[in-house]
Amino acid sequence: MESNTYVPAYYARRQTLMRKSMAAISASRFDQSTARLLSSVENRSHNSWLGATVGVVTAGDDSQGMNACIRAVVRLAMYLGCDVYYIKQGFKGMVDGGENIVEATWISTSDVIGHGGTILKSYKCPSFTERESRLKAVHNLLKAGISNIIAIGGDGTLRALNVLHEEWPLLLRELHDRNQITRELAAKHKTLRAVGIISSIVHDVCGSDVAIGVDSALHRIIEATDAIATTSSSSQQVFVVEVMGKKSGYLALTAGLACDASMIFIPEWPPEGDWTEELVNKIKEDVAVGKEGILVVVSEGATDRQGKPIKAEEIRAVLARKLNLDTRVTVLGHVQRGGIPSASDRYLASRMGAESVLALRDLPEDMSACAIGMVGNNVSCLDIGYCLENTEKVWQCMLDKNYTEAVRLRGRLFQSFLSSYAILHSLRPAAVLSIPGMSGVRKIGVVKIGKTTLGHCCVTKSVVGYCLSK
Repeated sequence: MESNTYVPAYYARRQTLMRKSMAAISASRFDQSTARLLSSVENRSHNSWLGATVGVVTAGDDSQGMNACIRAVVRLAMYLGCDVYYIKQGFKGMVDGGENIVEATWISTSDVIGHGGTILKSYKCPSFTERESRLKAVHNLLKAGISNIIAIGGDGTLRALNVLHEEWPLLLRELHDRNQITRELAAKHKTLRAVGIISSIVHDVCGSDVAIGVDSALHRIIEATDAIATTSSSSQQVFVVEVMGKKSGYLALTAGLACDASMIFIPEWPPEGDWTEELVNKIKEDVAVGKEGILVVVSEGATDRQGKPIKAEEIRAVLARKLNLDTRVTVLGHVQRGGIPSASDRYLASRMGAESVLALRDLPEDMSACAIGMVGNNVSCLDIGYCLENTEKVWQCMLDKNYTEAVRLRGRLFQSFLSSYAILHSLRPAAVLSIPGMSGVRKIGVVKIGKTTLGHCCVTKSVVGYCLSK
């Protein structure tokens, strides 16, 4: 790199590596060809699906916005003429049956759109991996006349739903052979229509650009990091903030960009070479230029290039030992999952919930289970097996240290965020040079006109950072 770029040699080398890697990632985008847009669905008239019975379940970890999604499912299904049943306590409630499967009412979804958690409650059910438990679940569903299921949750929920969908005909046959159901009942419910709605604050399922709960979780993180930054700037302390994401760095990446973290550690894209050297150089540079509120954001599943975990306490120890800085660790934990949903999550969940009912109604009997997600700005119907397959590939790529492929499979939005981080954070300018020293360098002016709106400072910082990187 030429000398007039005014960056330390270390960061020049880092920028070169990042540029080459991001170019390789951008060259092969995640294939969204399996997405079927739902915007063209017609016939949404009143009682157009009269007599159908729909069951709705939330399983696994909860996320903000689930109640808004349940509300949309119940109300649109009722508008179309369906009977709707709540399946409480996740797949455990499906297995136990009884009072866990109850009919929904219009009033039961009143005043829930802004509530966190899930009114259906959620439960992780390891026993659902056993065939006998799935037989009980199918039997309980048939008692209520349910062969249309909408499941709201993350990776584990989608997997359980997919298995139930694939095994449904065999489970029906076995129940009939045991004389637990009649031939007529089996014929009436010979196929299971199944739709999953992607809801996970760590956004670890491939295929959808966003998931229900992510925006609200980011709000919790930014509220916390803003408060921490105040203490950091006042007391000259460095803070290491650990966020959720054992197999996904989405929260750490996006939160780190939003709070201007000095460095971000994520499992999909570990630092090149010795991460301790890069960390020390970055923090040292920030301290030298007088930056206030120094933060490092680390995902709980972060590793180095050899696959060794990078823990928040280890980062603290490195900064304390090598730079003699007063460094503290803050683990945000389940505060990220709690609280009321943001406006964005309420809107997203309502939209995805309503479209899931339409997708369920229009699914051909021989079609595989599908997942409702967002591709661009469109609600889309994705093949659930394809989403789960690519999610597993991401995990395998991280184990195989094929990080370029892992980022590619995460999708375009993740790639875009990582590219922005590479541009804005891989370089740190040296001290400001004198005007005579800038001869021959293109000069760009930045001006704000009109009334102030939120985000002006972020835009200005990004413009300055990008220009300096060039």
